[in-house]
Parts: sequence; C-alpha cells; structure tokens
Amino acid sequence: MTRIGAIADVHANLPALDAVLDAFHHENVERIICCGDLVGCGPWPEEVVQRLCDVDATCVRGNHDEAIFHLARYAASEDAAVRRMLSWTLDRLTDERREFLKGLPDRHDEEAFALVHGSFRAPMWEYILDPDCARASFERFSAPLGLVGHSHLQSAYADDGSIAARPADGVLRLDPGVRYVVNPGSVGMPRDGDRRAAYAIIDLDAGRPAVRFGRAAYDTREIDARMRELGFNGICSLAMVPSPEERR
Repeated sequence: MTRIGAIADVHANLPALDAVLDAFHHENVERIICCGDLVGCGPWPEEVVQRLCDVDATCVRGNHDEAIFHLARYAASEDAAVRRMLSWTLDRLTDERREFLKGLPDRHDEEAFALVHGSFRAPMWEYILDPDCARASFERFSAPLGLVGHSHLQSAYADDGSIAARPADGVLRLDPGVRYVVNPGSVGMPRDGDRRAAYAIIDLDAGRPAVRFGRAAYDTREIDARMRELGFNGICSLAMVPSPEERR
C-alpha cells in the first residue's frame, strides 16, 4: 500500500503546515507531494521550505515561488505593498532555500500521478474552477491522477464527467479507467470559509484506491498577529485573500 499526502498553497504558514504534517504522521503517510506556492504572503518562508525539505516532499513551483525572483516583472501588475511582501520573502530565505525554490520544476510526472500548480494547460497561472477547464487539462497529462493547487479550494473532476466538485463525504473513490484532476486545497490560506489547513491523502491500495480530503485545525492567533505586525494582513491575510472569481 502506498499512502501519499497531497498539499498545495502553503504560503509560508508554518503553524498550518505543522498541523498537516502531524496529521500525515498519524495517518501513516509514506510520501508527501506539494503543488506549489510554498512561500509568499506568510511570515515563515525559510522555515516552511526547510520543513518540506526535511520530509523530502516532491514539489513543483507556484506563481508566488516564481514571483519572489522576478520583482521587476511584477512591478507593473502588482501594487507597492505586494512588491514589498515579495521582496521581504526573498530577503528571509537563505541561499540554500533560494536555490531549492529556483530549482523547482513547473511540472512533475510519474506513472501514478502528475503535479502542477495551476493547470496542465497553464501550469503557473490558470485556475481550474469548472469542468471545461478541467477537460483542457486532461488533454495534457496521461497519468490516472492529476494534482493541482492555485485556487485554494478542495475539488475534484473526472474525465467522464461523473464528478465536478468535492465529494460530499470527503472521499473520492477512484474507478479503474477514469482519470481525475484533484485539488487538495490550501494549507496556509483556504478560500472556502474554513480556516483549518486543507490537504488530501491519496491511498493507492490494491483494493479500492481513493483520495480522502481532510482538514487540520491549528491556533490561528499566531499567524494573525504576525501578519498584522508585518503589515501583510491587508494584502493576503487568511481572511482577506481575493477569491479566484475576483482575480479573473
């Protein structure tokens, strides 16, 4: 049996990541994969990258992971406060962590699954928010399971049209011959009104493979205080991040 912990959009929120890693430990997760945006917005970029290195997580690059290295490129499209946050994040990273983030691929493919941050059509930027967009991604990977992030919303889509939402019971049972796109939700900045850190566990048991969506509770007071101290709460706080629809 292989049990894989899937995460996305940590956004330098260390207490949230630690809560998820603790849940993975209790669930006997054997491997961790991350669909990008390890850093950006949150107060602990160095510590989050270190933690994911410590657990040997397989990661791809997200738009925030890229943006911290290309501040000039974002000067015209983002306001001064966002640029300050990105610059602050870069300054807090050691050379070793910077090199790790720079070396992350846009995409990772294996026989059982493929990973990107946004979509398989536009790995860095496109949100998968509907069946039509998911359909375009199915054309661009061949594994049974495609993992994405970026929207900060737990969701699932099947290539046969049988599912286009998060299952009501939180369990997606994987049928043979059907392919799926799955978003485990955001660890550090959920956008569904539930502040608990989101994740998914992929159980590739020989019996009935499944993806189980989960949430990990943690004390949010520490990150709230730190975000206010840094002046980031008005930029991308847990409560104030614009929804994907607002950013379209």
